[in-house]
Amino acid sequence: MFFIVDSEGWTEAHETIESIENSVEFIDVSSNEYMVIDSSGSLYSWSQSRTTRCGFELKQTVNKDPALLTRIQSKQTNATFKI
Repeated sequence: MFFIVDSEGWTEAHETIESIENSVEFIDVSSNEYMVIDSSGSLYSWSQSRTTRCGFELKQTVNKDPALLTRIQSKQTNATFKI
């Protein structure tokens, strides 16, 4: 499971990275409007890509944020929610 969190705290749950890449705009990703975290607490970064339809790709980093993951999991009520 992957979670995307916007700058206002709205969170969406996604089954795959590809689902996230298909649901957000490149301009928002490039301006750091979103954070992506997976169910193990790993954070993701984006990089520009000419090979993907969306213009960017997400890559797992070595950074983890277990506190954010705990907050997300405690607030999750459905696919979209606010933390």
